[in-house]
Amino acid sequence: MNKDVTESPPTPPKQKGKFSRFVDGTKRAASVSSNIVKIGFNLILILFLLSFAYGLAGGTSSRVGGATEILFGEGPETIAVLDLTGTIVDVAEEGPFGAVAEPNIITPRSLLKQFETIKNDDAVKAVILRINSPGGSVTASEEIYQLINRFRTETAIPVIASQGEIAASGGYYISLAADTIIAAPTTLTGSIGAIASTINVKELADRFGIKEIAVTSGENKNFFSPLQEVNPGQQEQLQQMVNEIQQQFIERVINERNIDSALLETITDGRPVTGEQALQLGLVDQTGTFYDAVQYARAKINAPDAAVAVYKQEGILQSLFQIIASPLKQFNPVANLRLPTSHFFPGTPAYLYSP
Repeated sequence: MNKDVTESPPTPPKQKGKFSRFVDGTKRAASVSSNIVKIGFNLILILFLLSFAYGLAGGTSSRVGGATEILFGEGPETIAVLDLTGTIVDVAEEGPFGAVAEPNIITPRSLLKQFETIKNDDAVKAVILRINSPGGSVTASEEIYQLINRFRTETAIPVIASQGEIAASGGYYISLAADTIIAAPTTLTGSIGAIASTINVKELADRFGIKEIAVTSGENKNFFSPLQEVNPGQQEQLQQMVNEIQQQFIERVINERNIDSALLETITDGRPVTGEQALQLGLVDQTGTFYDAVQYARAKINAPDAAVAVYKQEGILQSLFQIIASPLKQFNPVANLRLPTSHFFPGTPAYLYSP
């Protein structure tokens, strides 16, 4: 005889307490974080392997003290090419491993590192400075000028300045330290002069009732303020500063170039000239392209098949971090709007071609 079996209702799931839910959430967050770390690590590893494979294929070649990019030539001798592109500033923001994080910036510190790398490479027999710069900081231009002169003295390695699209003002100033200056016929160069500028918005500020309150130790302490008028006496002070710095530029030209003083007076008013005009004036030694500069350097060291290598200030790991970081910079509107002149204080004299 079958007995009736009464089915008991299903047991409802046990409700988790607040602590249990917290633990589960923490575990899920930890799992997500772990996955993100793994993805990031794999991405870096892939980029590293790609860079390494590229180097084995001949795209880059590790040399003593740093990485180089071989452009052409297979000889045992090396002509080192240093790319000096951008505005000359004293200091700049640095990224991972000490590399300059901002594009189109030339600093004495970065050039010093490159020179030290070259000193440790016995294969380097000549250096080409590929200059594309409108100039910039007076102090940084002088420091770079001294760096190049000191490198030439310590190593006896010939240095050739190859001027690109523009090598004006401070760009020409640093060219003066080279053994030879070669400019393209259409290079914008020269612009021997100094400039100090600021923006004055006092009338606009008065219109909207904007006033500046500044407590100073003297009437000239704040005369570069855009909200204060510059009186004739202050204008004269600024002019004296600019003239003094201009005289330093002229002295460098006199020391490095064999130019008649009467002719020099006619071209030290800040005017830019073409490479062809600069040749006629004695500001450069010859006209030609970058390849012409390479051929000149090869003849100088008697090495017709010398390897031409671009020496960069970053190595493989630095390049990887810059590759990863560069897309992120596109989403930084402040960084994109930053102008090279933002590195200069208002009213600071500069060797800068600023049309």
